[in-house]
Amino acid sequence: MQIVTRLEGETGLDRWNMPAFILRNLNCVVAHEVTIKWKSEVSGIEELAKSSSRLSKYRIDFSQDGILLYAPQGTPVANWLYHTNTRQLEEVKISSIAREVEAYLPMSLYPFAALYLVAKMPEQVGAITEPFIFFVSVAWNFPAGAKEQDYRVKVMAINSKPSGITRGPEISGFLSFEIDRVN
Repeated sequence: MQIVTRLEGETGLDRWNMPAFILRNLNCVVAHEVTIKWKSEVSGIEELAKSSSRLSKYRIDFSQDGILLYAPQGTPVANWLYHTNTRQLEEVKISSIAREVEAYLPMSLYPFAALYLVAKMPEQVGAITEPFIFFVSVAWNFPAGAKEQDYRVKVMAINSKPSGITRGPEISGFLSFEIDRVN
């Protein structure tokens, strides 16, 4: 099973993309040595995935460095390995930000959110999952005295595939993001 994320209106199985989070420097001085820390606030993903009726036909192996999804026997779908960080914590370093820069959800954390959202996807079209929550911290070393900024990023999935349709992807939906400043 491959979990594909595309921007609305884009089709084709040959590409996928993630939404960009724009970091803006509101200061007139360039920010240097910027660190973005992403941490999952959701635990128990392995148990949730293994108990999910939607994921029950897949064998899912969680290891130190990845999640391996085995396709059901006899299906024309390949097994899929996602490299992950089992601590569900990732630091992204950016050397400097003059005006703004795009930041993305780290690929080592994406599979945890994706499995959670697939497992929690309601059957009804238009229904929304419970949020998968990340705590995000943005810090920089220059200008000196700058205060670390903390955010909570909520990711929800909205079901867009009517039940009973067997063609096309197994699950289809839209992702919705909410970002709240914590401090």
